[in-house]
Amino acid sequence: DSSADYTRGGTVVAIAGDDFAMIAADTRLTRGNIVISRNENKLFRLTDNTIMGCTGGWGDAQSLHRLLKIQVEEYMLKNNRPPSTNALAQCTSVALYNHRFEPYECEIVMIGFKEYTKGVVYSFDCYGHAEPESYGTAGSASSLLDPVLDHLMIKPNGNPEVVELMTAERAVTVAFDLFVSASERDIFTGDSVKVNIITKNGIEEREMPLATD
Repeated sequence: DSSADYTRGGTVVAIAGDDFAMIAADTRLTRGNIVISRNENKLFRLTDNTIMGCTGGWGDAQSLHRLLKIQVEEYMLKNNRPPSTNALAQCTSVALYNHRFEPYECEIVMIGFKEYTKGVVYSFDCYGHAEPESYGTAGSASSLLDPVLDHLMIKPNGNPEVVELMTAERAVTVAFDLFVSASERDIFTGDSVKVNIITKNGIEEREMPLATD
């Protein structure tokens, strides 16, 4: 079977604000046009302040998660504290670059905090490049959802009007609406959407059903 069967299946959306970071992913796991599972959690908690979302090759996603968890544990043993989101983003970049000749067949988005309480999103390419952003997507519906997030999060065409403040609750509402739309147009996205929200009070988890056909 072609390895392309595993790529770009499922969708991840992440949005960050001044005091939160939110990531959401659908739970459908596919191989080509076949649904393998309807209840796979694609969000991996690395620390209490950092969560990684993966789509694509499920084996590669789990392998990368195990590698990063080992690095987190080693860091905590040496420093008696968890690594920052920026440090984990750098570890992820190195891990992806080290596999540049046989890339992980998955797409990765990471959320967490920078400057203690300000949310941040990192979206990685297959060679490990990533920049701190306020939003990001990955997976089979990303081309559908990116323009919507561009409109919501960026001043269009230099418009001086201030973009509406993005709060955690609004980000969750936007994510749910995006996944409802994506599940109607993308056969690889569906069943339900899991959401993780990081704030100074910890991590909150939510779930909402999507189209199952």
